[in-house]
Amino acid sequence: MEIIRKSRPQLGSFYETDGVTFGIYLSGLNDIKLQIFEKIDGEAIFEYNLKRGEASEGDFFWVKVSDVAPEYFYTWSVTNEAGTQFLIDPYAYEVLQSP
Repeated sequence: MEIIRKSRPQLGSFYETDGVTFGIYLSGLNDIKLQIFEKIDGEAIFEYNLKRGEASEGDFFWVKVSDVAPEYFYTWSVTNEAGTQFLIDPYAYEVLQSP
């Protein structure tokens, strides 16, 4: 998997033939981590830190990643003084939880 530099901002996840664009609105923080999983209860097979100003326009953060299969899972996380918090994508079609 690798980052595709030319993409347009979108919220949620959008599958296209050359990759998947992941996007989220994030106010008040400067970075967020995207993690991609092949299995819901497995280890992340890809991680990418999105930083304000590098992978954002205002409070919209997004990245396009190649070679992501439609059946893969993803999550967002932020780290602050309270620790690491996992976020549910409000634009996701479905939310799954491991048994």
